[in-house]
This record gives sequence, structure tokens and C-alpha cells, in this order.
Amino acid sequence: RTMDAAKGEERKKSEETLIREDRSKMEIRSLECQRGVLHQNDGSVRYSQGNSCVIVAIQGPMKVSRREEKIDEATVEILFKPISGAQNAEHRNYEAMLEGCFSTMILSQFHPCTKIGIVVQVVEDDGSILAVAINGICCALIDAGIQCSSLINAICVAIDNDNMLLDPTAKELQSAKSTITLAFSSKSSGIILSQTTGLLSDKSYNDALNVSRTVVHKKVQTFVRRFFDGVFLRSAAPKKTKGNKKNG
Repeated sequence: RTMDAAKGEERKKSEETLIREDRSKMEIRSLECQRGVLHQNDGSVRYSQGNSCVIVAIQGPMKVSRREEKIDEATVEILFKPISGAQNAEHRNYEAMLEGCFSTMILSQFHPCTKIGIVVQVVEDDGSILAVAINGICCALIDAGIQCSSLINAICVAIDNDNMLLDPTAKELQSAKSTITLAFSSKSSGIILSQTTGLLSDKSYNDALNVSRTVVHKKVQTFVRRFFDGVFLRSAAPKKTKGNKKNG
């Protein structure tokens, strides 16, 4: 029986498709964010998780055409631009999901009859790009000083049976039978977005949900809050003036 059990474990390992060598399965890639990268916009960041990278630009609140105008709130419009070429159906689907997320979180009632335009330019897609876009938009809104009811942060999970990888790369996604992208509110920890591909059991979904919520809170939201604190402290710091030399 012992030999049979050992052979079963070896067979299980050989059949396992989701293998990661450079980091643990529950570890996300390094997060980086640079603000103010586009000077002609009201807010902009270059945000990356590992090699996946987006540049997010915010314009507004600004004047809007009568056709798009909303009397009691701002119109939120998001454009998702791939690395090159024209948009496809997946990119337009991303736009709809992103607008659904952020239209509910941006306090648009403070800016009626205006538009807030958000452009997501993909620089490199090495997996989990929808989650990367959500986290990048959140940082760009902070840089633009646009008020939101809470932060929104996201993570992608690759699943193969009971095996999970957080924040998968493009190569890791190729071996996954299903994926989940989950976005959470920092205020309530409630689910703002849940996008799945492939088939997965209720258990796999709930396991991924519980792990994702914890990691987003501990890692991603902590990173974004530090970014917010840095933006706030820099904006509150007194500006240096020239020619303040004391007369001797």
C-alpha cells in the first residue's frame, strides 16, 4: 500500500500542469507604480505586476457633448487599447466590465454634466492583464484626485482541478483549465467584479475567492494605500521658493 501511495503521488505530480518555479503558488509578482508619466493629462500612472504593464491616463472632469451629458452625475468612459492593432471583442468586453466597476465607485454625483475619460494602454501583457488594468486605474484615479467611495483592487487566479496559482503569467495561463479575475472593494471587502473562463466547481471557486480576498487585502490594497499616502504627502508638502536667502 505504501508503494502504491508513493506511485500515486508521483503520478499526480507528473500530471500536474500548473507548475511554478520562480515563486510560490500563492505569491503575486512584484508591484510597481510611477505617477505623472503623461503631463498633458489630469492624472496618469505606469503600473506593472511583474512583466505585465499598463499606462493609464485620466482626463476630467471635463465638458461633455449634450448627447453624452447626464444631469445628475458625470459620464465615465473607459477605453482599453491593446499593445498594437485594432480592438477585438475581448477588449470591448474589458471596457464594459471596467466601466461597470468604476462607474459605481467614482463619486460622479459631484461632477454632473461632465465626463471622466479613462484610457488604459497595454504596454506588455504577460498574463492577468484585466486585474493589472483595474489596479492601474485605481492608482491613476488617486493621482488625478478623483474621489471614490472606496478603492478597487483585483487579482487573477489560474485553476487546474484543486491546484491554484495566483497572479499567473501568460505561460501559466496556457496550462490552466479555468481562470477567475476577482475585484474587491477596500471598504466592504465585497466582490465588485467576478470574471471566469472555463469550467470550475463551486469548491474551486470558493477556495479561490477566499484566498484572493486575503491576498488582495494584504498585498495589493496595502501597496495602493502606500501609493495614496505618498501622493497625499507630496501634495500637502510646502512648495520650495527661490530667493529666500537670509540677509547677512
